This record gives sequence, C-alpha cells and structure tokens, in this order.
Amino acid sequence: MELKRIYAKPEGWEPIRNVRDGFGRLPDSHRAEGVLLNPPPLSHIEVRHTGLDARQHFSTRVVTGAIAEGWMAIRDGQLIVYARPENLTYNILQVPGRYSCFDGAKLPDDEGDTGAAARAVIAERHPGQVSPDPAHPGGYYKINHYVCELDAAQQERFRLRKGKR
Repeated sequence: MELKRIYAKPEGWEPIRNVRDGFGRLPDSHRAEGVLLNPPPLSHIEVRHTGLDARQHFSTRVVTGAIAEGWMAIRDGQLIVYARPENLTYNILQVPGRYSCFDGAKLPDDEGDTGAAARAVIAERHPGQVSPDPAHPGGYYKINHYVCELDAAQQERFRLRKGKR
C-alpha cells in the first residue's frame, strides 16, 4: 500500500527545520534536513496503490496517528481511510489482542497485559492439549495490528500494477 499526504501550503509558506550541528546548536540558516517545525495543514491523503493483496495490516501506531490527524476512522467493524480519489473501506478481520491457536477466537485481555486471562481460557477450553502451532506453545498468539481486507472492487481499481510504483 502506498498513501501520500498532500499538504495545503499557504501563500508564502517557507519550511523551518530544526537542524542541529554536532554541538546541539541551531544554525541561523534553514536547510532541507531536520524536523519540520512549521508543517502546513494536511489537505488530503492520496491513494497511490493498495498493494498486490486486498489484505492489509495496519499497526496500532498508524491507526492511532491517522485517527488523530483525521484521515482514518473505525466504525461498524470497518476501517475507513479518507482519501482521494475515493475513500477506502476495509473490513476488520482481527483487532489487536490475543487469539487462540486452536480456533482463532479472540481471547480476553487482562490488567497489566500479562496474558494470564488468555492462558486461563486456553486451559479451560483445551485442557491438556498441545498447541496446534509449535511457534506458540501456549496455545495463543498476540498481534499488535489490525488485520483488514479491502473490498474486491476497490482492490481491483487501486491495486499495484506490474511495472508501476
């Protein structure tokens, strides 16, 4: 997937960057490297392509940041990317958390994020059974992203084309 932020640069806008020299001092001049101190307002998000596969993983960091910036939302089991030429609507298949290796069921979270609640559910539902996934001997796994799938028609319109980037 490739998205691009398009900014609305006001008339006369000039970038100001935090460029420190080797001694931690800010120079008088503004160069093209460093942290932008006066970003222009975001105009919109442009969809360059949605990749080769309709399935996409969105990290919690990306989702949290995008929601705060106003170009993404989660509503009714869908993750919506507000973009041009059109909004992308992904069905959320899994949310961040712990899941059973036995049946894929979402497991409860616990205080302190220790996995104790997940282990208790696995022990209750599958007593004495060996995990079907050798990579996860406890019988559960944890993800820190949203697993989503784009509508097939949108994927066809915006997918990555061979030889294009």
